[in-house]
Amino acid sequence: MNIDDVYSVYLTTMPNVQFLREWKNVLFGMLDDTYYFSKVAAPDQYDVLANSSLKSGGESIRGVARFFNQLTIGTDTHIFSISGSTQGSTYPAYAFDQNEVTDEIGIDSHRSIVKADNKLYWYWQGHIVEYNGTKADHISYPIDTILDDMDQAQAQFIVGAAFRGKHEIWWTLRRLTHAVNDRVLKFDHQWKAFILVEGLTTPVLFKSSVSRSEKFLTIDETSRKIYEQNKAASYSFVGVAQSYILELPAMNIPGFSLQWVENWLQFLNNTGNVLVQYRHGDTLRSIQGASYQTAETVAMNADGEYGKMRLGERASWLQVRFTASGVKMELQPPFLVTARQQPSEFTRITP
Repeated sequence: MNIDDVYSVYLTTMPNVQFLREWKNVLFGMLDDTYYFSKVAAPDQYDVLANSSLKSGGESIRGVARFFNQLTIGTDTHIFSISGSTQGSTYPAYAFDQNEVTDEIGIDSHRSIVKADNKLYWYWQGHIVEYNGTKADHISYPIDTILDDMDQAQAQFIVGAAFRGKHEIWWTLRRLTHAVNDRVLKFDHQWKAFILVEGLTTPVLFKSSVSRSEKFLTIDETSRKIYEQNKAASYSFVGVAQSYILELPAMNIPGFSLQWVENWLQFLNNTGNVLVQYRHGDTLRSIQGASYQTAETVAMNADGEYGKMRLGERASWLQVRFTASGVKMELQPPFLVTARQQPSEFTRITP
């Protein structure tokens, strides 16, 4: 008997949630106005009684963050803090206290929440909010006229990150009628100063380190090029187009030599091309050192492109990968590779 995979399925699992956050070694999940929690040190275990609803008047949870000894939760117009301990309690009867901080300020974007200078900062209804653990304040009055141009209906796409080396917080913002985030708002929390940056198309922010120096990396939505903060005097993107590579596991049927006939790729309509490549060998070890060959370049915006390509190689092992340079690729599993067994004279027997 051959067994390929073994799976363990739990009878009771946490419902699908919108936000996840670990706090006090407990996994919390947020959905609508309810938070769910796992057993301590056991995020895969859940009891149907391990949940509670916020007294938010039916408002849904929009963001959650760990903040020292509390879990901070925001809805449309409420801020709550969850505190308590699991010591001496038996799951699911954990003693969590729910405290309402304010019913005059909420959270619009979970991704906008940033911890810096021992405080939390986030975006809410055209404002930047500062939270110290007991009080939430609106601090962006000088630039509120600029934030009024932001697309409030797409607030969930606002992304924030802390640039600790410069005492700054960066948010990427999306303006009205724009499809991507095209503004960066910087806040110097040491001097309480806001700086608006134009000319960047930055849907996300990444923190990196170069020679022990903290750097922020942003990715251009169109060219997929990477911009490194302080890399140049201007805010232009540098470097080569970013490549995306999806490499499938190597395939074989033990004891048989095969002719790999065809590869079938399904994809969604998009701009640009996907390069389909493959490599082959007689053993798994030999295939790791082999170079990839190009089977076909697939145009993702061509209606007549069916995604089928002929391989025609004879080998025991085959590996396929997909590459897109400078564009996004949207591939749809499963990926089908067909092969047929070769006659015995093509089968290589290794002592």
